[in-house]
Amino acid sequence: MNNSWVLLILVVLIIPGVTCALESDQYMTWGRELRDVSLELNTHVNETIEQALQQLAEKKKIVSCEKAHDFAIKKFRGFIVHKIETWLDDDLGDDLYPRADMNLPDYFSISIYNYRYSVVGRYFPMGRNLNFNGVILGSDKLAHFFSTGLRYFNLFKSAKKKGMSDEEATRKAIRYGISLERSYLGLWPSGVFSWGDLEANYQGLQMNRRFCDGDRPYLAQDPEGYWRLANPVEMGDFLNPYMDETFNPSYYGFLKWLKVKPMLQKYCSRKLAPEVTKRMDYYQSVAKKSYNIRYLEELRAAGDRKIPVREKQYLSAICK
Repeated sequence: MNNSWVLLILVVLIIPGVTCALESDQYMTWGRELRDVSLELNTHVNETIEQALQQLAEKKKIVSCEKAHDFAIKKFRGFIVHKIETWLDDDLGDDLYPRADMNLPDYFSISIYNYRYSVVGRYFPMGRNLNFNGVILGSDKLAHFFSTGLRYFNLFKSAKKKGMSDEEATRKAIRYGISLERSYLGLWPSGVFSWGDLEANYQGLQMNRRFCDGDRPYLAQDPEGYWRLANPVEMGDFLNPYMDETFNPSYYGFLKWLKVKPMLQKYCSRKLAPEVTKRMDYYQSVAKKSYNIRYLEELRAAGDRKIPVREKQYLSAICK
């Protein structure tokens, strides 16, 4: 590994939030049936929150809802690898694809990133795929949801305190996410600008907002003043087809595209297979464009150069 790669790795490791899996590959799941793990994921999320709140109560300290939320949500995050990713591998490893017992070099070798000098998979781990209620997404999307989603939320709160409206604060958070995808969470280390990552970030913001606000906030105080989980989190409110990068494709930088295009073209003969069209039809039937998706499309239509043009990289464009 030359010095430039060493420098890149050091930069990635010291910047908070970068150390989750960089990318995942949903194309490799075409033709494969993964067990739905929505029940297990929902249960884990709610039990983790409840355990965190119990820890706070045992400290006999009355805190604000905001502090209780911060304490609970950080139970899903980590430094090198996020805790939600570790839990997936440890508890649901047999239900992921590739399975958790397939080592990273072997996983890398069957992915669309399998080419010489690829940073993804060769120097950084790749996210594995899971089935949540019929939606296939990489574990990296859950890392974005819990990690960058919290950063979106903190930015949103700061903007609100400065007098911005909900919409203005949300747009500021999304633009922040765009800057991350254009730099050290996307194009710099992996050559990929992921719309799926941006959707996961946004949905993480929405989940965080519901802990203490709204008609049915997740948290409420018990008679002693301690915070409890009053309304369970339903991850199905947030995880959606726009996190599957075969449905919501990423953009690849020029040099990256030269390498990835031949790998993607191997799927040209499979894109009309019955099991693939069935999945895409299901996605179309349940997918609802979030504010994030609509705003990104608005920026692209207005010619904002921060949103790269990806249409020429769609399978429909490269498969003859």
